Amino acid sequence: MNTKFFTGEGDNGESKMGNQKISKGDLVFDVLGGLDELNSWIGFCRVEAEKNEIKDIPLEIQVILKEVQNNLFVAQAEIAAIAMDIQNNSKKITAEKTIILEQMIKKIDLELPPLTKFIIVGGSEISVRF
Repeated sequence: MNTKFFTGEGDNGESKMGNQKISKGDLVFDVLGGLDELNSWIGFCRVEAEKNEIKDIPLEIQVILKEVQNNLFVAQAEIAAIAMDIQNNSKKITAEKTIILEQMIKKIDLELPPLTKFIIVGGSEISVRF
């Protein structure tokens, strides 16, 4: 049996999320779509870094990017659950996770030269895409 990708019945501008129909114009779809796009770009940059074409990117950065991707997936699930009014008292994106992410950012920032002017990206493909 083939997978059916559409019903042919139209959707009246709504998508089913859980047992609810939500307008496709709802903010939740902008948020989920934005997070999904961000996750895709981070994945692309991680793959480019793993190709080892850029020798200056330490392996730790690749590990951090993968962790950020995992957190984005979890955040998307939690946002969707909120949109569906699903009560979930065991949040995975906690204040502790936020603190860990902030520590990663600080650590990376220590390795970078101070920003003293606006930067026009283009030194490498990965810098343009990220």
